Amino acid sequence: MLKRISSTLRLSAIFGACLVVLGGLGLANISSAGASQATSAGTATAALCLAQPQEGTWVNVDSATRSVTRAEVRFACNDTNTSHEVNRLHLWGKCHPTDCDWGTIPFTTVNYDGKVWVRADYHPGFATKSVWATTYEFSGKTSLRVYVWTHFTDGSGRADYASDEWFARL
Repeated sequence: MLKRISSTLRLSAIFGACLVVLGGLGLANISSAGASQATSAGTATAALCLAQPQEGTWVNVDSATRSVTRAEVRFACNDTNTSHEVNRLHLWGKCHPTDCDWGTIPFTTVNYDGKVWVRADYHPGFATKSVWATTYEFSGKTSLRVYVWTHFTDGSGRADYASDEWFARL
């Protein structure tokens, strides 16, 4: 038993030293509360959930847009996830007098063209709205690009269309 505790403490010390080095290099964004936790078996587990650049609440920079006006992106931390949470995307679209809530749906991430994209499909009943979102850096500021391809499925004969919008972090 003493040998097991000694091994656990040694692993915790090594992990802590790694966090100090990574944190000093600006490579880790791990809270001290989630850095190490003891399980019932007496072993240490690490929570390595790093902040994702798409995470947060975003507003469209074009106040006159006819497309998506606001986006909320939430990543689940699967390293400490015991409730089986999933990544969530919540969008609002332009309506009058208030914006329409598209709802919250799960999303996946896709590596494409050297970037990590948030990827989800909304199904409002008359169309499929395929959403892609990722961040870009411009002049030291992070912007979220949201691309939506709308494919009509209601037999109305309307032409499919795309919107490509830019968002600022709220």
